[in-house]
Amino acid sequence: MLKTCVMATAAFMALAYQPSAMAAPITTQQKLAIDDSIREWLAQTGAPSVSIAVVNDGKIAYAKAYGTARLHPAVRATANTRYVLYSATKQFTAAAILLLQQQGKLRLDDKVSSYFPDLTSADQITIRQLLSHTAGYHELWPEDFMTIQKSRPMSMLDIAKEWGKQPLDFTPGSKWIYSNTNFMIAAAIAEKASGKSLLTLWQEGIFQPLHMDSAIDSDGPPLGGKDAAGYTQYAGGPSRLAANPGAGWKSAAGGLAMTASDLAKWDISLMNRSLLDRQSYDAFYTSVKLNDGRDSNYSLGLGIYDGHQHFDLGHGRLTLEHGGGGPGYVSESRVWPNDKFAIVALTNSDWTNRDDPVDRVTYVLLPPREEEKRARAIVEGFRLGKIDRSLFTDDANFYLNPQVLAELKAGLAGMGPTRTFDLESVSPHRDGQRKLWKIAATHGILNAIEFDLPDGKIQEFMVSKVQ
Repeated sequence: MLKTCVMATAAFMALAYQPSAMAAPITTQQKLAIDDSIREWLAQTGAPSVSIAVVNDGKIAYAKAYGTARLHPAVRATANTRYVLYSATKQFTAAAILLLQQQGKLRLDDKVSSYFPDLTSADQITIRQLLSHTAGYHELWPEDFMTIQKSRPMSMLDIAKEWGKQPLDFTPGSKWIYSNTNFMIAAAIAEKASGKSLLTLWQEGIFQPLHMDSAIDSDGPPLGGKDAAGYTQYAGGPSRLAANPGAGWKSAAGGLAMTASDLAKWDISLMNRSLLDRQSYDAFYTSVKLNDGRDSNYSLGLGIYDGHQHFDLGHGRLTLEHGGGGPGYVSESRVWPNDKFAIVALTNSDWTNRDDPVDRVTYVLLPPREEEKRARAIVEGFRLGKIDRSLFTDDANFYLNPQVLAELKAGLAGMGPTRTFDLESVSPHRDGQRKLWKIAATHGILNAIEFDLPDGKIQEFMVSKVQ
């Protein structure tokens, strides 16, 4: 739990209005395309609501909520509706500690033993390792449901001490394994070093300077008023209020709640490097290395991908990312700092895929890189029953005969509009390079296998329906 951790004429209409640069404003047509896709997702998943915020050219360019924040009685979700972030909270815990380092009250490379010498291997583990999930402390919440213990209140300090005294799962620095325990211990250190509560550190150091006025600590009673209530389902049954964890169990690892726009304000500060000092942002942007030199793809409370990893998240770009999920809610925040672009999506359903709404908005707004642009154009050609044969080898053109093209056209016509187009993997081969594309449409999922030769010609481009 608290885990972090993508055809009719309209099918490819996004190609017609993709902006050439991220500074271009979001058009009315694009907003309508986002609305259509997100409402479709709500209908398909049964999620009560979702709230999105889009940062374009370093500014909030679109913020809108869809659906119902509360079911009984019905309360409409708005852009001002708050949702629990769960693990997307971790970047704020890391930021609070970076601010304390700037103030000279601690250092990322301090050993845990300087603050809690009785924890397991405390003299071998640093704060940096806690914030990067490379410390080795055992995960306190491995289940995907709320246990008896988690239903009862327990202080963050007591949680840190109980789980921090268990045997390590691995030698510190040798592996990356996600563990909420790390952030409980890190926050306990922050409170001890500063003499202030974690909430006060968040408010004084982050929320007030960035005017994140909706941000609250939700570690306790469930959200009330017009805030989004959290819902769960059992085997596709009716939506029911999700159980709320006892106080303490979310806290530093997942306790914040806020609007999508306020989380987007934080994303803007990340891309502009406007709140912390240079050293702190360098730490946020630098993936922590393991003892053997391997990349963890995680910095401090943030996943970080250089464009060659996790193609479906990054789309060939430097990407900072973190999401969350727990009883009643899932969240996702994705930042492309070099493009001054970010997308936030928050929902009050715990059975949905947190990436889906972000991927749908990404398809509409983020201009595709050349390889993706070409693949999209090929599939659009299949939909129309015609292709640019100069792209293909003689063998590929032989395969793509009139009968094959006619059947591709007929098959794609029944799929409906394309909603996401993701590069799932790239595999080198002695004779070239193999790419697997995943295409989500209204009425199913497609895989496209592309095989490129060294001269750039396409030897194979095969589309099949998988769902």
